[in-house]
Amino acid sequence: MGLIFSACVTKPPRSFVPPQAQAEAKRAECSGKEAGPALDSPLAAGRFSLDGLIFRVVAQPSDGNCQFSSMGYHLGLSPRQVRSQVVEHLRSFGEDYEPFLDRCQFPSLEHYCRFMAQDQVWGDHLSLQAAASRFEAHFLVYDTKRSLCVRVSPKSATSRDLAYVLTYDGSHYNAATPCPLSSRVYQG
Repeated sequence: MGLIFSACVTKPPRSFVPPQAQAEAKRAECSGKEAGPALDSPLAAGRFSLDGLIFRVVAQPSDGNCQFSSMGYHLGLSPRQVRSQVVEHLRSFGEDYEPFLDRCQFPSLEHYCRFMAQDQVWGDHLSLQAAASRFEAHFLVYDTKRSLCVRVSPKSATSRDLAYVLTYDGSHYNAATPCPLSSRVYQG
């Protein structure tokens, strides 16, 4: 079975605020801090809407570990633990990932794994796919520059029904969590 990497949403709706939440949003921002700009603009005050749910961005350090930090935020693991488990998964299931390796940069999967195991090395599509399979979770990556969402799913058909949301702006990942004002569960 090949890797599962498919678009989940081609163009999410513009930021959406349920009517009952508009008054509450004026009193408090999702993070509990003083209310910021109006919710009707994308990523206003670190918030965005995806499939009618409002999410808040949980900023991660810009230290080269942001993809692993963002995943670790959701998984309850440190960036180092996530990175280590992803690299181990890549080594254990190399035949699943070898065809997707950038051969111009890495002559073998082991070269890639040694590189990826280093602290402050940026994660990429391969590490994200390996994380989805290793942790049996779906990652919804909301691209803030192109306003689209990509779903990265684990290889296993028996994966848990977990979906974690990350944001990506072309060079940096952050975690994202549903705001308390969003009452329904994402059924992606």
